Amino acid sequence: DVITNGMQELFSKQQGFISASVHKGLDGQRVTIYAQWRSINDFEALRANTVLEPFRQRIRNLVTSFDAQLYEVSAVA
Repeated sequence: DVITNGMQELFSKQQGFISASVHKGLDGQRVTIYAQWRSINDFEALRANTVLEPFRQRIRNLVTSFDAQLYEVSAVA
């Protein structure tokens, strides 16, 4: 819920945001967020935005590890 609310209330209002999907692992232990941004610059601006710090802290309090990866779309079927 914390992640979903953050996506809807914070991330979706940031410049360059296209969409985000939150996937809950069937094991109940993992969450994957697939977010699309117009450009890497828009994503980097999000990362630098200090307004989001209270949300980031809430996430830090919930997770035991975090592995962010950036990808480029190479094909869509």
